[in-house]
Amino acid sequence: MQSRQVTKTSPLLRMIILIAVAALNACGGGSSKGGGVNIANAILSPDQQAFENQEFSGGTQSLNFNFPYGGGNLVNDTNYIYAGSSGGLIKSPLLAGPQTQAPTQTSLDSNLNVPIFYSSRYLVGGHVYTRAATASRKISYVGTAVQVDYLADDNTTAVQSSQLSHFSVVPLKGYMGNSVNEFQAYAPFNQWIGANNFSATAKWITGSNYVKHQRTFLADTYFVQDCVNDPSVYMPTNGTTPFPCLTGGTIAQIFPVVQWNGPGHPGEAEQFTDGSILTVQGMPMWISTLPFPGTSQYRTYYQLGGNVYTGLLVKSGTTEQFSMTDGAITNYAISMNQIAVSSVKQ
Repeated sequence: MQSRQVTKTSPLLRMIILIAVAALNACGGGSSKGGGVNIANAILSPDQQAFENQEFSGGTQSLNFNFPYGGGNLVNDTNYIYAGSSGGLIKSPLLAGPQTQAPTQTSLDSNLNVPIFYSSRYLVGGHVYTRAATASRKISYVGTAVQVDYLADDNTTAVQSSQLSHFSVVPLKGYMGNSVNEFQAYAPFNQWIGANNFSATAKWITGSNYVKHQRTFLADTYFVQDCVNDPSVYMPTNGTTPFPCLTGGTIAQIFPVVQWNGPGHPGEAEQFTDGSILTVQGMPMWISTLPFPGTSQYRTYYQLGGNVYTGLLVKSGTTEQFSMTDGAITNYAISMNQIAVSSVKQ
């Protein structure tokens, strides 16, 4: 409502509002960490306002879980349920410029630890970078959208840039097991209740909501993977030196190539003619002509330091896809506000 009112003001009045808000921000009154709505909402786009409503109230929260299928006792270091938080905001990027967030992970069950996962790996400027789930991210506003630059573990290199848009907020009320189907596809409380892994009487605290938004890749993004073209010698890695497809050779020498899911379980297979070799980041790289079925990911093989490695490419302008727990693939992400996470933890 506030943003629509401002669009009706004269240019002179709008300038007065901007100066007043900037002055308040300089005096420490430009944002409210716990109040939910920043004073800058008067000039934010609807997407930016929805984003800040979450960020100034504890941050954007993701729910991550692993429960035994069909029920059973929860086992520490096997099962888990934790919240991944963006880290929130103290100042609005609209007035204070780009802001850096420090994400956190918090277990929602005192008996279950937060699991340790391998870092994601990216190819940027001809170098491999790692990025942990709690690595920093930089927030800025471009036009009416929210831009997120995901930083590598060096806290400097942007390995992925995404635009967040098309925000919508949906209240969560009543019993958790009666939540709308769209949210149950993300967090199946009714299944957990049926398996005796969650309380049937758990209710959402007043003010709980979930938020949907879309993410669009702003640049070609190259993910790095271990190569499993020979499962008999493969050893998993977690650093900046992935397991190679070939040591001391060229890309053409690896074809035809099969990526194995394990001994005796072949996965994808490629012929040299299934793609073409280009120069990317100063190195030869084979890129598949077609993406994997049902995805926007393209297989890559690249030559670096005399060896051949593999990875994936997601092209600029691609809307990110997300897997729901019911098996559906959506073009939107779901997150929760801090109040909703507190409801789960209570």
